[in-house]
Order: sequence, then structure tokens, then C-alpha cells
Amino acid sequence: MSNKFIDKNKKIILQVRDGFTLIELLVVISIIAILAVMLLPALEQARQKARQTVDINNLKQIGLALEMYTDDNNNFYPSLGPTFYWGESPPGWSEKLYPYTKNKNIYINPDYPIKNDKFNYFLEGNQAYLLAKQSGSGYVAFDSVATNRTMIQYPSAFVLSGDTDYNGFTVYPQTSNNPIYANGDTDKDDMTQNCLSFQQDSTHWAPYWNGGLNILFADGHVAWFNHYDPNSITFRYYTFDPWSMNP
Repeated sequence: MSNKFIDKNKKIILQVRDGFTLIELLVVISIIAILAVMLLPALEQARQKARQTVDINNLKQIGLALEMYTDDNNNFYPSLGPTFYWGESPPGWSEKLYPYTKNKNIYINPDYPIKNDKFNYFLEGNQAYLLAKQSGSGYVAFDSVATNRTMIQYPSAFVLSGDTDYNGFTVYPQTSNNPIYANGDTDKDDMTQNCLSFQQDSTHWAPYWNGGLNILFADGHVAWFNHYDPNSITFRYYTFDPWSMNP
């Protein structure tokens, strides 16, 4: 609908429109839909980047807490054992760090696949476990494995902690009668299971940060990797070697 006005001096008919036609509205809607399709992937990438930044900051805070703990414990990082839940004795490594972190939220990885598990990072213990097993004639005492900071020869490459794609850690449901079991294992480690496989299989999820995982190294820096790099990553005190159950 439109209203017509006549300018008597110029003899021109001016037409004022009341609104858009149906075709014009459909064109506008189509353009908005196309723009939305183009922008949504970029928005999702931005959201994931923000979540990954949270993850990196968590690991850096954990790294600082680990160093303070080690300063107070004769250069040993927290000892590791089997599955420990918050409030149990002995405590898991996450709870051992709590006097230094004062914040349980830093243990939550924003993209960790199991959302009711509130302890989502692992602590390196493979090298210390294998040495303890050798020195103990195959027996490793309960809650006795601890990485020795003074033995790490390549701190910028030695894996200390990080994201994990290992899917075998025990998680009790939130409805468990005992509330300490609701938040998962507080002592996740790689003593006897590879926590950084970088590939999906029966015991590992697909890496959830753009196909990779964030790693905290012994010198305090955090870096993203989507595969094992033999020149940048090691799980051994004195050599550059991958995770393994072989000493």
C-alpha cells in the first residue's frame, strides 16, 4: 500500500511507501540466513579459543602450585597412587595442591568429555613408577611414586601435567550416596596408562582441542600438540623418549 502526493508546482507525483513487499522481506531474510551460516563457524571457533585459554591458564596455575609444593617437599612433586577421591586419606595430588591453589575450579577443563568429573588433568608419574618398580623388585608401595625435580635434565621438554584423552579413569555418578565420589579421581596420572595418545581408540577419546591437547612442561610453559614430537616432548629424566611401560 502507498499514498500518492502531487507537487502542483513541478507536476510530479510523489509516492510514499508504507512498508516492504513480501519479496523484499524474503530477500532480507535470505541474506540474514546466509550471513548467519557464514558467521556461526567463526563464532564457535572463537568460543573454543576462549575455552582453550581457560584451560591453558588452569595448567599454568597448576604448574605454579606444583613448583611451590616441590619447594616445600625436598624437590619431589606430589606422590601418586591408585584412585583417590576428594576427602579420602591419603589425598590425591589435586587435593595435595589445594593449600597452594585455594581453588578447585582450576582442575576443571572446559572441554573435558565427562562433565560431572571435576578433576580433569593428569600428573606425570610414568618415569618415577618404572624406577620404583625396578628398585622394589617389581613392587611399588601404595602412594609412593613421586617425580624428582632434580633428575629432570630437559625441563622444557619433560611432560609434567596436561590435558588427557585417556577414558578409563573411574567416575562415580553425582547421585552417589557418598558425596566425595561425585567428582571423579583426584589422582589422575600416567603411571600405567598413556594419558597423551593424541588419537582415538578403545581407551582414548579423540583429542578435544582442535585435534590436539595442551601440555604443561616442567619449566612451567604450556604448549598445544596434536602428536608426539620426539624433539619437543619426553617422559624420561635423561633421554627423549615417548610414554612407555619399558624403563
